[in-house]
Amino acid sequence: MYYQTKLTVHNQCFLDLKTGQGYCYVWNESQGGLVANVYASIIIDFLSNLDLKEGETIILWSDNCCAQNKNQYLASALLNFSVLHNVTIIAKYLMCGHTQMEVDNMHSCIGSKIKLNDIDLPTNYVRIIRQTREKKPYIVEYLTYNFFKNFDS
Repeated sequence: MYYQTKLTVHNQCFLDLKTGQGYCYVWNESQGGLVANVYASIIIDFLSNLDLKEGETIILWSDNCCAQNKNQYLASALLNFSVLHNVTIIAKYLMCGHTQMEVDNMHSCIGSKIKLNDIDLPTNYVRIIRQTREKKPYIVEYLTYNFFKNFDS
């Protein structure tokens, strides 16, 4: 019974290699799942919050997870975003088995910090993630169901 009452909390991280700033999007399974529309919504929101200049080229490095990074919904969302903002988006994928990226350090630091704290509510993760790095703390957004968009059409 104990394990059936726990909510799974998900965290999608981004690291801006130009500025070194980390961004985390946190949501629990009652608000959104692990489907393409969820990840497309998060990636488009992340890109929308960047200070982009017209004609700029953005390179997104991702692992080879098809549900998250290699699907028709994300491809359509990125194409639409690039047309609306007059930017070029290049999606690069690491080879299978070679998925070590700079953002993995964020996940490691967050995981170590979480082990040292008690979690009573899914929103506790937001506080803990913000406290993970003292200098230049991660920017954390806790997502609810109305954040996610449907890119099916």
